Amino acid sequence: MSGNAEHIPGAAEPHELTNPALWTLGLLVSIAALGFIFFHFKQIGREHAKGEERWALPVVNDLDHQALGADRSQAVLDRGEVIYAKNCVSCHGANGDAPVGSPPPRNFHTEAFKNPLGSGPYGFYDVLAHGYKGMPALSATPEERYAVAHYVRETFMKPTNPSYVAKDDAKVVAQIPAKGAGGAAAEAVDPRFVQPAAPAFALMAAVAGHDELERTRLDGWLAEAHVDCGKLLEPAFQRLIAVSAAQGGRLARLHAAIVHKDRSAFNAALVAEDGAGSADPFFSVLPATTIDLLYARLAATRMN
Repeated sequence: MSGNAEHIPGAAEPHELTNPALWTLGLLVSIAALGFIFFHFKQIGREHAKGEERWALPVVNDLDHQALGADRSQAVLDRGEVIYAKNCVSCHGANGDAPVGSPPPRNFHTEAFKNPLGSGPYGFYDVLAHGYKGMPALSATPEERYAVAHYVRETFMKPTNPSYVAKDDAKVVAQIPAKGAGGAAAEAVDPRFVQPAAPAFALMAAVAGHDELERTRLDGWLAEAHVDCGKLLEPAFQRLIAVSAAQGGRLARLHAAIVHKDRSAFNAALVAEDGAGSADPFFSVLPATTIDLLYARLAATRMN
């Protein structure tokens, strides 16, 4: 008969090759065997490690408030601009003078701070770290909070607000934790800000030098395009020159958009910090024809 013949009724059933109880028993035996192997070699490792020096992860508590409070570099301001646009614009406004809420937050251009530590770098950081009345703390690393503080102080407060001070007063300085005295250990540590190994310093210096050269070239490009731009474009160039001092990243994005002939990216960089809806109060109300002329003017100017 063929091997495909149908089973004859009444014939003996084929032998059952599977049994749930046996499979369960086999699985339990396998787990027990793996557990035995794991703990066996763990014990061997412990025996070998006797007398060896213990390893411990370093406690990250070396936050340097003095250095962070003094660093108002362009890279810090650019970083603060991005974080401000993503976290603060909804209440404080894109230009720091359109407060929303009850009670309304500070108008950075005119109002003095009610924070008992004042509006200096550490006083501002303290508000961002702990919140103040109706304002919640900014969920960010200490470096990011200082970046926002510097961006707001240098961009919005310094030009117009009489309460601006370059440094915290002596009484506030006396309350600033010393380096290594804590302040970072209780916060999440962003791996991006872990101190790099010494061999990386030369590379970092080279990158920083390149960035500085690129910034000089961008400033020269903007200045050249500004020459004889005409009355219609003069206010736009004045605005770009003013904001580029604190928002160098925006100038780089404008140039990149022009190089790639990407008008949507150009418009986003012109009217918003990163195209996410944080409108620049000046460029967002310019007529489209004026923005077209500005684009054409910048596109016609080569960067040396």
